Amino acid sequence: MADYVNTYPADARQRGASWSAIFAGAFVFIAVMATFEALGIAIFGGSAPGALATGLTVWTTVLGIISLTLAGRAAGRLSYSVEKSHATYIGLVTFGLSVFATILVVALVATAVGANNPGTQVAGWPANIFAAGGYGTFVSLVLGMIGCVLGARGAVPAAGAPAVEAAPNLRRIA
Repeated sequence: MADYVNTYPADARQRGASWSAIFAGAFVFIAVMATFEALGIAIFGGSAPGALATGLTVWTTVLGIISLTLAGRAAGRLSYSVEKSHATYIGLVTFGLSVFATILVVALVATAVGANNPGTQVAGWPANIFAAGGYGTFVSLVLGMIGCVLGARGAVPAAGAPAVEAAPNLRRIA
């Protein structure tokens, strides 16, 4: 009799959230976003002021979608989810935690900038970000959420019969 190869642990059909996978996905998002955002600043830093804002905005939007997709993929894979509906919720929570972490980091940076430069106006930074970005920020967040969910759902293995190993006790005939 052949043995089935099992790639997931026996308790893979969990009903709760895998918080370790969700936090890992959020850290993947932060790492990818911070690394490649620094590259974008290096690329567009020598541009004219108007080109810098436009180029960096497009760069950040595309980078946010890609990094959220990778975050969802990591969270979905690390959660050992075997159901697409479960992976959808893992992706949504990973998206929420990633956005929250981004807002928290921006708030800390804005506070540090305001503390080191007393003449700087940083009190209304959240409203300024959304007022300046407007629909672009909204579209970027929606596409990032979709990417995060699809990344998590893509990490779920396809349904079907598991792979079969060759039985070790069979001999070849002829």
